[in-house]
Amino acid sequence: MPNNELDLSQPQRQSVVGVGVIFIKKLRRAVNVLLSILVIQFGMKADFTSFWLNGAIGLVFLGLLVAAVLTYRNFFFYATEDSFIIEKGVLSKERITVPFERIQTVNVNQNLIQRILGVVGLNIDTAGSSAKELEIAALPKAMAKQIQSFLMESKQAAVDETIVEEEPNSTEKKERKALVRLTLKDLVKVGLTENHLRTAGILFALISGYFWQFQQYFEGYTNEVIENNSNMLNSLITMQSFIALAFILGIGIFSIIQAILKFYGLRFYCDEEGVKLESGLLKRVSYQIPENKIQLIKWSTNPLRRLVGFKTVVVKQASSVELNDKLSIMIPACNELHLNRVLENFFPEQATSDFKTYSAQRWFCYQLVLLFALLPAALLASLGIYETPFFFIAIAWFLIAAPFSWMYAKRMRLESNREMLQLQRAWVFPQRIYLHYYKLQSVQLKQNVFQKRRGLAHLVLHTAAGSYQMWQMDESEALEIYNYALYKIETAERSWM
Repeated sequence: MPNNELDLSQPQRQSVVGVGVIFIKKLRRAVNVLLSILVIQFGMKADFTSFWLNGAIGLVFLGLLVAAVLTYRNFFFYATEDSFIIEKGVLSKERITVPFERIQTVNVNQNLIQRILGVVGLNIDTAGSSAKELEIAALPKAMAKQIQSFLMESKQAAVDETIVEEEPNSTEKKERKALVRLTLKDLVKVGLTENHLRTAGILFALISGYFWQFQQYFEGYTNEVIENNSNMLNSLITMQSFIALAFILGIGIFSIIQAILKFYGLRFYCDEEGVKLESGLLKRVSYQIPENKIQLIKWSTNPLRRLVGFKTVVVKQASSVELNDKLSIMIPACNELHLNRVLENFFPEQATSDFKTYSAQRWFCYQLVLLFALLPAALLASLGIYETPFFFIAIAWFLIAAPFSWMYAKRMRLESNREMLQLQRAWVFPQRIYLHYYKLQSVQLKQNVFQKRRGLAHLVLHTAAGSYQMWQMDESEALEIYNYALYKIETAERSWM
């Protein structure tokens, strides 16, 4: 176990203000439940001055406070020689033991309540789960940082013990290297170039939910107004355009606010402890990953982001379950300078030798056009027997989907040099994935009967951060990459994590 001033050999509690953090968390959940019950059962007829209603709310409030105190008093954490342990539970006791080598990341975060109370939270993600198995809600910041360093050092020590031949490590302290830093202006651009369809869906669901809850009250009020004022109907129709405009503006404002809250003050850098990302306004989050656990880097963009010269970069780490981009380290906006810094830091091999390009064969273009353009258009056209407009919809679908499918297939390519691979795919929403050969867990060559006749094959690259596929390659080129990848995996002297 690494040397550390922090003594975790004895069970310890959180900061005493953790009672407040736990209470507010329980209160927030209870308020959501109580409001739902009141609205469903009583609607607008609920009498909030009722003695019995206020008494029940008071009892719930007192019960939550008692539960928060008991939760705090029954929560302990400590470490043994090879594991970190948390004991918790009020009615039923729970003991969670995680060996140091299973720890993936240790993240420090701070929401608004924690900031007011002067504490931070500590989340420990482990191999085998995409959820937060271990969470400590209230710690002094200095103590949280000590525990974070202790756990990551203990993890590295546990991993080193399993390695027979250790790689020579430099004893020099690695200098901190800033890679990306986002300004408020950058975050406004991030919000404006966000996926507005998703934001529109969220706002629509939110508004619709409230509307259907109070539908009878809205309808009653509207009917009464229209009956009393014959000109009101024309006014309501005129207001629809303003409502639509307000909804569009609301989407943009909502996206900007989301971006600022989540990514304010974003800093992405490397130092002797690994790769770190800090961001957040009301909830400040700090992620830390050992650099050797990074498996691949992916960037993507969309038409709006392309206009302002931004790409979204995702740093994926090793995990026993495939994590989506939201559960990985994500930098929402990197310009060319930022992206070059990141790639030069993690993939200096880009400059060591030239890349050879392998493209998907033309049959892949025909296949996508058939699946996503011709077949759906034929189905829509068959409905035109009953409704004539479906014929025009079928023609429009084919004219739009065919070029999109063709260009998607045409842009898919795999590039390789002596040490690394680059996989490019998509067209309107392009992506590029970077990975080292020595990070590959395995490589798979897939070929069915039809591909065999045409001399084609799929190549699947399996990593500890997920699997990626190069579709419909020339068979001889796929075998070339397949054999070279196996050779690099078997002869690799560097540890993949």
